[in-house]
Amino acid sequence: MTKKLLEIERKFTYSPALLPLLLSNRGFPPFPSPPAISLKVFRDTYYDRSSILSKNGLWVRRRLYYPPTTHHWKMFSLDDGMAEGRGTWEAKRSLPGASTSFAKSSYEETTEVARIQEQVRALLPPMVSGHSDSSRGKTIAAAGEEEDYFGLEEMASYVTWRREFVAEGRFTVCLDETDFGHAAGEVEVIAEEGEREGVEREMEEFLGRYKWLFDVKGEVKGKLGAWLDKYGKGHRG
Repeated sequence: MTKKLLEIERKFTYSPALLPLLLSNRGFPPFPSPPAISLKVFRDTYYDRSSILSKNGLWVRRRLYYPPTTHHWKMFSLDDGMAEGRGTWEAKRSLPGASTSFAKSSYEETTEVARIQEQVRALLPPMVSGHSDSSRGKTIAAAGEEEDYFGLEEMASYVTWRREFVAEGRFTVCLDETDFGHAAGEVEVIAEEGEREGVEREMEEFLGRYKWLFDVKGEVKGKLGAWLDKYGKGHRG
């Protein structure tokens, strides 16, 4: 029997001003070895209907990746025509019994279209065919297929420039800057369901060791929350 894998996250406030210190590995204490940082550029577009999914702990998005050369973000104006392929659908579902804190969270994640469709249909009532998604100029059918955005409406869309590295052979660190001026960070570990509590303890210890980089004090605001605060639903960056 295949064991269920979870994505366990701890979000933190990221200051891009700390990047030179990280790149030179001169923080106190430094990481055991200089971080091997990879660069990723992608657009996340989130979908919902009347906030029903988000209120039930389900987040559905399509992620489009751009060529690595676009990491010089101030020099590029990105559009979907520059993206690599049509993008990947992703759904993240908050787990029962997981922390209710936004900064500390555990998710079951899937990129399987059939599974995403099943999760959406379990929460949404059938739509009247012909409902219009004005933000995309596309008619949403009642069937809820992938091509019709699963019967959902676009709620937010923005580009992220991500610097990512693995620390201590276990913790994936993501340092994000967006096209609307917000920066955010998160630490991720993929683990089996029964390992959640132990991983969460290890993650807190890891964050404490390198608190010069990981600011977990006060309010931690993620990218989507910052977008909605700034623009409200339906705006496209």
